[in-house]
Amino acid sequence: MQKFKKIMHLLRRYKTVGVALALTAAFLLAAPLISCSNEAFAAQVPPMLPARYYSCQEVTPADLYNAYLAPNARRTYAEGQFNGEVFVFKNIRVVPAMLEKKPKDNIWIGQVICYAVNPQDISHLKAGESYDIVGVNRGVSPEWRFSIYLTECYFLPVGAAALPGGDAPAFASGY
Repeated sequence: MQKFKKIMHLLRRYKTVGVALALTAAFLLAAPLISCSNEAFAAQVPPMLPARYYSCQEVTPADLYNAYLAPNARRTYAEGQFNGEVFVFKNIRVVPAMLEKKPKDNIWIGQVICYAVNPQDISHLKAGESYDIVGVNRGVSPEWRFSIYLTECYFLPVGAAALPGGDAPAFASGY
């Protein structure tokens, strides 16, 4: 009888281990379907942006360009006012010409060049889709005399991040 009790005790013990192993295996099989690595879920996660990007100013590429290089623009004033500031271009539609012969690290939006933080992001852009593009304004390009350039740019799905933030200043070119 003593042997029987020992055997029953071992079976109960192994049964608990077996149930735990079965639950662990079920979880591991189901995890890819319900986890954050699921592409549908990951597409909805807002990107991680530097804190100062949330106090950016919304502007159109044409308005930023005109603040520096329009015939009646005050370039010195614009350089003092806007160089180093973070700007967001909202709802920019990518056209096929932007993707042809594109360099590895930047994209042109009219007369504005945006240099990506992560150059691989540019390869994910698709013609016909719209993006919010946020980056740090550096002023007139030293390489392309009649263009403006932004560095540290992020290419975000439209509305993926609440930009600009609540108390962000409004853009006023001053001319």
